[in-house]
Amino acid sequence: MASPAVAQTQQQIEWCENTNRAFFVDLQIDGCTAAIRSADQRSQKELASHFNSRGLAYRAKGDFDRAIADFDEAIRLEPKGAAAFLNNRGLARHSMNDYDGAIAGFDEVIRLAPNYALAYYNRANAYRVKGDNDRAISDYTDTIRLEPNFVTAYYNRGVTYRAKGDSDRAIADYTEAIRLNPKYGLAYYARGNAYSDKGDSGRANTDTPRPTSWASNLMLLSLARSRAVATANYS
Repeated sequence: MASPAVAQTQQQIEWCENTNRAFFVDLQIDGCTAAIRSADQRSQKELASHFNSRGLAYRAKGDFDRAIADFDEAIRLEPKGAAAFLNNRGLARHSMNDYDGAIAGFDEVIRLAPNYALAYYNRANAYRVKGDNDRAISDYTDTIRLEPNFVTAYYNRGVTYRAKGDSDRAIADYTEAIRLNPKYGLAYYARGNAYSDKGDSGRANTDTPRPTSWASNLMLLSLARSRAVATANYS
């Protein structure tokens, strides 16, 4: 039977790891902080994981400076895991609207791990926000090359094609996103808009979001009306 101290440490680690996001972020931060301060760390790799987990929790709270500091410490402690930590730091910088800093971070991830699909995807999102649509499309294409079932890469590439005025390619990407996820209401909505751009009102009306997908995508649909961009969490 584990001693109370060991049991408490294990509980703190569980809070810190926060598998399946079962705990509130404040509890995750408390768990990570306690685990970091604990004297029984087995390895720098484990300690780096705790800093990374706390950084993710700080990022979820919007405390991006603390998140970046924790990702920096994780990178220092475990250089072999730097790609994932750099990716998370890049996302924090993106959230701070530091798109150039985010892109530089994703560049480093790709240098270290050329097959890291998520880094291409995240860099594409940063390029798209900056209005660099050609580079965004190139990175979405690399994402799809590495992960052919990456639904939102198709969707976001479709958004970017539409921004360039290429409705046909946008429709093709929205259609593939729908094939991969038939309940992706936002993709139907976006495809309907692209059909409308082409003057195809019949198909545009057909793509009105279905009731089953409307509820799950209501917030995204509202955002799409006002900004015509995709919204998703990738960490």
